[in-house]
Amino acid sequence: ASMALALIFLGVLLVKTCQASTDVCEQYGFGGSGDGIFLFILLFSTVTVLGFIAFSLHQLVRSSSQAVTVLLLRATGAPPELRLARGIAYHLFLSHVWSSGQDQVAVIKRQLQLCLPGVRVFLDVDDLVDINNLEAYVAQSAAVLIFLSKSYMDSRNCLREARAAIANNKPLVLVH
Repeated sequence: ASMALALIFLGVLLVKTCQASTDVCEQYGFGGSGDGIFLFILLFSTVTVLGFIAFSLHQLVRSSSQAVTVLLLRATGAPPELRLARGIAYHLFLSHVWSSGQDQVAVIKRQLQLCLPGVRVFLDVDDLVDINNLEAYVAQSAAVLIFLSKSYMDSRNCLREARAAIANNKPLVLVH
């Protein structure tokens, strides 16, 4: 936008200069009137806009091709098998306080699902059926990620989840 305004300003300035002195306009190869300058600015602006569009499309294609890739095993080049032990329904339980961690853990879940197809991640907004069974959901998870954000330690339900993780000897991942 700034460049377009600068080009318009430059074009108007050159047209006014040509109107004031046709000799200056002819000396720089724009003819005896401002028509040559107008045509030059129009062509230059068009080329600039087309170049910007081409660059933007290139960046868009490049960024979409660099999307999240699936994690593969180094030894075989295949995705890992994500088995669950008996009595385990989720690979990961996401513990967070709604007021300050909801969006972030949703991103964590989505990114894990993109990198590890088939991963089972418990997130309350997606998987919680009964709030009274929080401890059971933790017990049915292989590991617990605690997203420590503002007010986490003030939340009764978050503390229930943390206590259940410790009581069930679940591996803990702390994210702050």
